[in-house]
Order: sequence, then structure tokens, then C-alpha cells
Amino acid sequence: MDDTYVTLSNFFNKTFEKDINSKMMYYSYEFEYEKIYNYIKGIVDIPLNDFINYILNNYDVFFLEACDVVQFSDFEDCTKNICREIKDAGDKGYKFIDIGKLLLNDGKIRKDGAYIKYGENHAKTAKELGLLTSLSNTYFLSCFGYIFNDISTQDQEKLICRLILRNKLIKRLIYRCQTADVVLYDDEVSFLSLSTINRRKPNIIKLISIIIRNSDSCIIDLVSKIK
Repeated sequence: MDDTYVTLSNFFNKTFEKDINSKMMYYSYEFEYEKIYNYIKGIVDIPLNDFINYILNNYDVFFLEACDVVQFSDFEDCTKNICREIKDAGDKGYKFIDIGKLLLNDGKIRKDGAYIKYGENHAKTAKELGLLTSLSNTYFLSCFGYIFNDISTQDQEKLICRLILRNKLIKRLIYRCQTADVVLYDDEVSFLSLSTINRRKPNIIKLISIIIRNSDSCIIDLVSKIK
């Protein structure tokens, strides 16, 4: 078993980050910045094609849930913006309403329900990407989220692309592309209500577009089957 396969296995199983994220819950933990930075650099330096091949050769999606179909209004708000705002606020642990207020900081006054919904959608998406963790409905930065805005814009894009590939729906769609001429998002998420399917579809298309933007022609040909 070569080193790349082991790294990919650890990445898809979240082995490295689970250990660090657990330690981050203790005030006595001294953040291992260099260790985490080097891990991320190692991940983004692995060709994207290796990640796709890992998914195809190690398929493990047996069912989907609503949480696998992410929903957000602004992708930057569930990536670099949420990481920046939570870190600047002290990463003390935040509820949905708190996160909504951190993100919707344009000076406009909104109802609590609007803050809660916005915070919920973007916190849950950030958690699905591995940038946040949660404990008792309280959200914290993960080790990835803590240093996300410290890495280059290019590496941010590469990391996000690879984190997207861990999403169960994305993995299923890619796996289906091996044997189908067209893979329909609507069919894969038919357990959701029609309104939810339609509302979340642009978000999934956004994630797919990020993969395509960072891919070579072989991966583009594969992923472009998703409609």
C-alpha cells in the first residue's frame, strides 16, 4: 500500500482531523499549526485524479440523507467568510443565530428567524466541508477552518475542491458517471420533497462546477455527465 493511498484513505475517513478537532475542544491544547499546515499542503499536492480514482475504487455510499444535500446562499459565507468571522470572534462556540449575525454584518436589522436560518445553512455546509465541527448544536472551527484563511488563495481552492469530494451525494453522482451517459441529480435525491430538490439543486451544481474548474479533461468528461 503506497503512501498516497494511505493519505487518501486517512483524508476520506477524516482520521487526521478527527483527532486534532477533538483535542481543540480543550483549552489546554496548543494548536499544532505547522503539523496541520503541512498536512493540508500534502493533500492539495496530490493530483485531483487520484481522489476521483479513490472514490471509484472505494465506493462506500449506501444511502443518502438530507444533510448530504447542502444548502447555502453564498459559498464564500460557508468557506472563507465563516472561518474568518468565527476566528476573529474568538472561536468560543456559536449557535446558528450567532453565526447568522456574524455573517450578515451589513448593518441591516433582521428578524431572529432570518439570522437562524442563514447561520444554520452556512454552518451546516461548512461542517460538511470539514471547516467547522459541532458539539451540542454549538459550532467551532475545525483544524482546517482555523488556518483556512492563512493558506494561499490557490491552495484554498484546491482544498475546497478536495473537501467537496468527501460529500456523500457528490461521491454517488461521480460513481454513477462510470456507467451512465447522464446522471440526474433529481433522481438521486428523490427522497426529498420536490421544493427542496429544486431549492438545493443550484448549490450542488455550484459544487460540481468547482470540481470541473479544477480538473483535467478526463475528470471534466466524467463529471459533466451530472445534470
